[in-house]
Amino acid sequence: MRFILSCFLLLIIAGACGSKVKGRYISDGDTTFSDDIRSISARINKEPGNADLYYKRANTFYFETRFRDALQDIDFALFLDSLNPVYHARKAEIVMGNDSADSKLAMAHYRKALKLKPGMEDALSGLGKILLARQAYPEALETFNALLDVNPMNAGTLVFMGLAAKEMKDTAQAIMRFEKALSINPSEFNAVMQMANLYASRKPELALQYYDRALTVDEYSDEALYAKGFLLQQLGRYKDALSLYQRTKEANAGHRFAYYNSAVIYGLFKDFEEALRWLDDLIAIDENFVKAYHYRAFVNEQLGRTNDAIGDYRKTLELDPKNEDAKTRLSALSAR
Repeated sequence: MRFILSCFLLLIIAGACGSKVKGRYISDGDTTFSDDIRSISARINKEPGNADLYYKRANTFYFETRFRDALQDIDFALFLDSLNPVYHARKAEIVMGNDSADSKLAMAHYRKALKLKPGMEDALSGLGKILLARQAYPEALETFNALLDVNPMNAGTLVFMGLAAKEMKDTAQAIMRFEKALSINPSEFNAVMQMANLYASRKPELALQYYDRALTVDEYSDEALYAKGFLLQQLGRYKDALSLYQRTKEANAGHRFAYYNSAVIYGLFKDFEEALRWLDDLIAIDENFVKAYHYRAFVNEQLGRTNDAIGDYRKTLELDPKNEDAKTRLSALSAR
């Protein structure tokens, strides 16, 4: 019996040794792929056991946003060399880029990369961002602190630490981190914007200075243009707000709130026809934006267009069945 078992095991081992596991074959003449992919594939076809070539092709697929293809190649690179920290870090990035992002799997690969290469910047950064997104703030801060130990002059890391502190309601710590980031890089856009947002409700004039500073870094930023416009609207500086919303629309034609708030301002000054124009444009962009229908119903009421108002209130309730104001107004109009 032992003899038979030994022979069986030898056959299994011999079979495993005789078979060759191969990675994905792509012909260098297959024009469905880019020139870069075909070029690397030609090299892979000559050296099918070269892990680094599969890694390079995975990288190329990644930057072409073909994440499933990238995943197939990076998996084979890891099959050939499972102890390469760079491969693990790239696998994590690819996993997070995919439509069905798996943050747990990505974290596992980042941690594997860090076990193999402690202090690896890309892995620490990627892991910290995932932890921040998962609202694991203390662990995220710990990870970013480790990244700062490796590179103390990384302004971006300080911004992420500031965001974590902000979410933990530690405003003083958040401001300290953002200011430190700006001392390293005065043009760090995200730090400037965060400072502006933090001061918007407390020191609006200081916030406006930060928004202006953000716009010197990126004059076409719809984020900065809209945020400054919204603050100006809250301060009652409507003409300036409208100007900023117009610039926001020019920077991003699909910015829904720039349209909506412009309509609200025109409605405030009883220029209902202009408000209606902005709302019509908004609904053309997003036919499910419930606030647009609700406000357009009000505007149509003011213009005496009862049937149009009824239609918009009904659409509002279709999208938001619990909207009590729309229910009340619809009932009142229908009773006339």
